[in-house]
Amino acid sequence: MMLRNNCLLLLLFCGNAFFASAQRFAYAAELDEVNSSGFYAINLLPALSAYTKADFADLRIVDNNNQWVPHLVKTWEPLRLKESLVGLKLIQNQLTDSGKNLLIIESIHAGNINNLVLFIKNTLVSRTALLSGSNNQKDWFIINDRIVLNRSNETGNEEYLQPIWFPPVAFRYFKIIINN
Repeated sequence: MMLRNNCLLLLLFCGNAFFASAQRFAYAAELDEVNSSGFYAINLLPALSAYTKADFADLRIVDNNNQWVPHLVKTWEPLRLKESLVGLKLIQNQLTDSGKNLLIIESIHAGNINNLVLFIKNTLVSRTALLSGSNNQKDWFIINDRIVLNRSNETGNEEYLQPIWFPPVAFRYFKIIINN
């Protein structure tokens, strides 16, 4: 379903307001324009999520016609995530001449992969990255060229988990270029 213009992210704070004909929302935030159909990830920053229920049951997305837009809520649970990770082989980790970090990772597991999780030393720095895939380490195909790396899920140690989500692919090698 194509959405027109901007959607509004609306938060309900009263169970009775859910059934009321005149909807009143205590807090609202605008989302970027949606140009095509598909799934979109919306990060709720603490400044907004502080006003929602822990399970986000009071979160609503509406279009410009005040119609609710179906959505899924997915949250990260670092302990479960860390226990369910499958290790991949790090083939290369180097700093390039241009000051970028180059990581090449090998997946020996058959089947599609739709995410990678990096263990990054604690930092408050945000960076951008590019993810490519290959089956021979010669021909690389861009998977995602707009990755934002920033503090996400704490592990309780000197590191945090940085998930990178992308459409399912069956590449054997993954190249991540991190812009420093």
